[in-house]
Amino acid sequence: MARRPAFHDAARWKNRAGHSPPAEQIAMLTWRVGLRSVEVIHDPVDALAALLRRQEDVLLVTGSLYLVSILRVILSRWLRKKIP
Repeated sequence: MARRPAFHDAARWKNRAGHSPPAEQIAMLTWRVGLRSVEVIHDPVDALAALLRRQEDVLLVTGSLYLVSILRVILSRWLRKKIP
């Protein structure tokens, strides 16, 4: 049985030096807590495309506010093309 993540586990990944931990390190932690379908995609456009292809009801996405700002622009442009 997979161990449930605890708040103290997440605390050690706090941004201490002004840098986030590598995505691969976070992916390894998700594997340890029982998530088996994990992808690390560094390019924001490729990551969004992969996310939109997924069929699951619930998806977990990690990233930064920088990532959110990039995806906001991409999604805004996409929606303008889709909605007249």
